[in-house]
Amino acid sequence: MMDLLPNNAIWKTEPMDAPHNSRKARLLAVGLFDVNDAPVKALSIGEKLKIKVMFVKYTQKPVHVHVIMKNRFHQIICSMGTYTLNMDVSSVQAGEAAVFELVMDCMMEAGEYPFMVKLAEESDSINRGTEIDSSPWLGPLTILWDYEHDKAPFFGMFGFPCTGSIRSSVQPHRRS
Repeated sequence: MMDLLPNNAIWKTEPMDAPHNSRKARLLAVGLFDVNDAPVKALSIGEKLKIKVMFVKYTQKPVHVHVIMKNRFHQIICSMGTYTLNMDVSSVQAGEAAVFELVMDCMMEAGEYPFMVKLAEESDSINRGTEIDSSPWLGPLTILWDYEHDKAPFFGMFGFPCTGSIRSSVQPHRRS
């Protein structure tokens, strides 16, 4: 799998020789894929997106991978990754390259979404990390929908995971 990502990456850089750099980890490549591992730049609302991130780790400390997405107003709409998913990242050893794969349902309104990837170490403060490396803003990822001809799966900016049910009463209440 790791040898496939650089060939299909939308962004890549060259690895650095660990003894000659001060970085604790380095991003190598980022790719966008559909559920069949075909490279994509656009998906329809509700489709699953795989974001694959190849990186190399030079430190003994755990390194987390996060994807940050913005909307067309340059507002961060989401930051998700190994830290927020409570993933154990200790299996990646110093000197090893690895691929993090984030799978998300594209339940957001049609439009363009720039994104970036960051590597970070945990800090003493919860929900804060120390940045090690980052990609530039990439994309945009385009979410498509024909609002004039296809029933939308939700209205608004995002389709939150939810379920619904209706229970009918046995006898309606009658007034006398």
